[in-house]
Amino acid sequence: MNAIFKAFPTNKSIKGFMNNKNVNKQTLSLLSLIATILIALAGYWLNVSSSSDTLHEARSPVTYIQNSSVLGRETPSEDLTRSVLLESVTKQLGNDIEWNDAGAFILNGNKTDLDASVSSAPYANLKTKTVQGQIVPTVANALLSKTTRQYKDSNQTGNGTTHFRPAGWNQVYQ
Repeated sequence: MNAIFKAFPTNKSIKGFMNNKNVNKQTLSLLSLIATILIALAGYWLNVSSSSDTLHEARSPVTYIQNSSVLGRETPSEDLTRSVLLESVTKQLGNDIEWNDAGAFILNGNKTDLDASVSSAPYANLKTKTVQGQIVPTVANALLSKTTRQYKDSNQTGNGTTHFRPAGWNQVYQ
């Protein structure tokens, strides 16, 4: 029977064993805390350094040259603007097309034959949604003055409907 009791530790050795176990737990907890703090600091440092690079890139001026136009130029040249004015559009607009030196054309002496005598009040309507934590516009409708209204059917103006579907249309709308 003495052999059985000798296999188990005595009170003194149990206390020593428990103290060692507590020290091991404390050491492990301390090392875990230090590792967690180091990982958090490394993540913060990486985020700050990549953010400063992004800010630096955003502040640096970027110039793209394509079709002899320069991004950031205040207004496009008349030649560049006329290069995108198609013959079919010119036929619809008429012959009285005048360049205004500000990047646009004045049509028919800035006169219209459209009837603007309607009673709709001007309005602006903007709908938004949140995508990845940022608010983005989804629908924007505005009727700011009588001159912004279209009173002819798009089929009458030659700009009727088409069956064009932009890339991603099926994923968004079906």
